[in-house]
Amino acid sequence: IAFGILWFFITLSVESSIIPIADVINEHRMYLPSVGVVIAFGTALFGVIQRRGGSATVRQNDRTSGQSSSFSFLSIALPLYCSVALIVLLSIAAYHRNTVWQGEISLWEDVIRKSTNNARGYHNLGNIYLNKGETDKAIEYLRTALRLKPDSVESHNNLGNAYAAKGWNDIAIEHLGTAIMLKPDFAAAYYNIGIVYAAKGLFDISIDQYKIALRLKPDYADAYYNLGNAYVAKGLVDEAIESYRNTIKLNPNHPNAHNNLGGVYETKGLVNDAICEYQTALRLKPDYETARNNLNRILGLKSFL
Repeated sequence: IAFGILWFFITLSVESSIIPIADVINEHRMYLPSVGVVIAFGTALFGVIQRRGGSATVRQNDRTSGQSSSFSFLSIALPLYCSVALIVLLSIAAYHRNTVWQGEISLWEDVIRKSTNNARGYHNLGNIYLNKGETDKAIEYLRTALRLKPDSVESHNNLGNAYAAKGWNDIAIEHLGTAIMLKPDFAAAYYNIGIVYAAKGLFDISIDQYKIALRLKPDYADAYYNLGNAYVAKGLVDEAIESYRNTIKLNPNHPNAHNNLGGVYETKGLVNDAICEYQTALRLKPDYETARNNLNRILGLKSFL
């Protein structure tokens, strides 16, 4: 019993609050410690039953020593039956729990079903549906998350992204602005609001937002990429080249950056550099039709000249 108790606390201490963790309660942390519970409980159960199970005793002679010993059917049968019953019940519970763990959606739906005021559960469901492109469901869950926790920076940010995906730019800016107000150093919110302003054609504001995001997070490759796109929209070719090059420096496997950089090179008349970038984009993404069309067009034009 002492061994089982020590096993429980020692194995659990590895994931104790000594080391900060995001999910304070998570069932997988109990898998290994639960072995100690089983050892302690099983030993205690057998010990108690053996002490009290004196009925139905059978005498058995030991032929070698001439002495007799006794054992109790009850002391053996009862713990066996209890163990079998526990195994059956826990197997059913484990099978039922496995249906919950089939996917992220079923897991978080189980969370909010059992804890209706769990803002994080609604937020995570909204984020999952947003990534799946189901924006209506994402908005529904994220709005519920904000009703339960109005100061959630991530929920405001993701709800803004969901509204932007539907083309509701003004309300998207409102939620992204709230996220920035709640957390002024939140680089992702500046990046996302920059995308929305670009969608509205307000490229100067968009550029300012991307620059703030990059000041907060200098290795933000996507911010450099979209900054390059904004510069292209304003006709600032040299600035766009610099932004795309920074994107590629941070993420060499960014096919869109290579393709767009090729387009800017082509604008400046740097045909060979443009061809190289289009080819790199196709190598990274063989089914990239835009890059393929650009490459075929510029090769055809070059052969014609």
